[in-house]
Amino acid sequence: MKIEWRIRQFSIFPKIIIAFLMIILPIYVLSLVMNISGEASVREEISMSMKSRVHFYLNSFESEMNRLIKLNREYSFDEDLRNLSTIAPGMNEFDRVKAILSLQNKLLLMKNSSLYVADVKVYIPLLERTIHANYYGDELPLEELQVLENFPDNHMYPFIYWHNRLLISELYPKPITPNKMPFFASEVELSENEIKQSLLQASHTSQGGAVLMDPSQSWFIANDQDLRMVPKLKEFLMRKPFQEELIGQGYIEMERKNYLITYERSQSLNTIFMVYVPESQILGPLNTYRHWFLTLSFSSVLFIILFSAWIYRQIHQPLRNMVIAFRKVEAGNLGITIKHKHNDEFNYLYKQFNEMVNRLQMMIHEVYEEKIRSQRAELKQLQSQINPHFLYNSYFVLYRMAKSHDIENVIRFTKHLGDYFQFITRNAPDEVSLELELKLANAYVEIQMIRFSNRMETKWHDLSNDCKDLKLPRLILQPIIENAYNHGLEHKLKDGKVEIKIMQHAGNLSISIEDNGEGLSDEALEKIHMSLLSSYNIGETTGLQNVHARLQLRFGPDSGLSVSRGQLGGLRVEMKFPIKKGEYDVPIIDC
Repeated sequence: MKIEWRIRQFSIFPKIIIAFLMIILPIYVLSLVMNISGEASVREEISMSMKSRVHFYLNSFESEMNRLIKLNREYSFDEDLRNLSTIAPGMNEFDRVKAILSLQNKLLLMKNSSLYVADVKVYIPLLERTIHANYYGDELPLEELQVLENFPDNHMYPFIYWHNRLLISELYPKPITPNKMPFFASEVELSENEIKQSLLQASHTSQGGAVLMDPSQSWFIANDQDLRMVPKLKEFLMRKPFQEELIGQGYIEMERKNYLITYERSQSLNTIFMVYVPESQILGPLNTYRHWFLTLSFSSVLFIILFSAWIYRQIHQPLRNMVIAFRKVEAGNLGITIKHKHNDEFNYLYKQFNEMVNRLQMMIHEVYEEKIRSQRAELKQLQSQINPHFLYNSYFVLYRMAKSHDIENVIRFTKHLGDYFQFITRNAPDEVSLELELKLANAYVEIQMIRFSNRMETKWHDLSNDCKDLKLPRLILQPIIENAYNHGLEHKLKDGKVEIKIMQHAGNLSISIEDNGEGLSDEALEKIHMSLLSSYNIGETTGLQNVHARLQLRFGPDSGLSVSRGQLGGLRVEMKFPIKKGEYDVPIIDC
């Protein structure tokens, strides 16, 4: 118990060292007394092992090459590549650059997906350029293109060996008539150095080697120390018994040494993979008993199981608990706490994690509260800037109508003015429904129509029922309509028109107010547009700036006002914001 208590106090590294020594020492002692029972059985095992190794390497290499060939052929169906190779001149600059960058990303993804790929490129005759995975290259050499066209049957011969480069190519469409350029030519250049490195790993022995060759095209890939063996290996393959076998073994003599040759043919790649190993190296001294081998195997398996279970409890399980905790935090669960029984590095990490989560909760709460307070204060300040000067003018008009004994218009005027006063003076929330906001705007319009008599005409478009309950800031329509009357139609003595449209499109609601004023110049329109871009400068702002800022505070930076010249000839102001049914709270917006 005392020793176990002391071990628990160790850090992870000493625990791993102790466990490793407990495993390696018995295996090392047992390996000193182990020999192989007989040369015949060992030779058979070595033979099977060599065949399995060759088959495993070739199968892995074949799978990887087939995957690359399939990916290369699938580019024939890539939308960006087809657009660039067929309609590139008709594309605008933005779409063309976007398509090129997207294609480059796909080429780079393919290049990075395999160690065997040195470069991936696509030649597009219509652009007269070659797009590489890492850069926008020059035109593909005509000689290289002719070489690609001379290998139309890439199903039988998937590789092209040209100028010491191993290539996988695809032309679209396949060449039918001579001197006709394809739409594009894709090319994957394989890394000969990486293939050589994999051949070194496949050979496994210090004095052996491995060679990959294609007898039909007379090309081969081998490391420098294997070049001397290539003529002997070709001669070996020409022997009649080995010409028809897909996988086999044999012996050759080179410099007074016998070598065991193991080979396998790949029908899909039309290649042969060969591994040669000195016979003396694989059939060394054999002085062991089979039961020692079985004992060693059983002991090794037992120790590995025990060691794996121990590692699982000491390292994997705490790490897994921490990963689960981090994923819960990522999902928004900040109420999690994790504990550890032992006094090691994980105990410190768990404590720091718990403290980090607690601090994160406090910081999020503080930032959230501060953001809400800041937005509401700014919203109140902007809303308070609505200019009610038209009320004073309205009272003056009411005075003139009363003085002239126009009782009918006095009744109408005071009714609309009372409705307007009732809306803006009552202690209402920051937001109202769209239906109520339209009623206020309509009251304002009726007041203006009475003021200007027959000089003005206002046309409304109906509001759909599913948008009537949409919440939005108060007093956002009246300032825009007021701007149309006071500025757009100020010089109109008759036939003044204001048209108000309400439309829905792609989850957004759009309200446009357009007049037929005649004094709007391009400079004035640009000035209004620039003023909206600076609408967050708190201070004296126009009605349009005020509404634009309040909409962006409420719905985000994609909402607000935009101005243009309308079909009636005057200013057209469009108000846009998203339709979010059931979500009427002010969101947190990073302004």
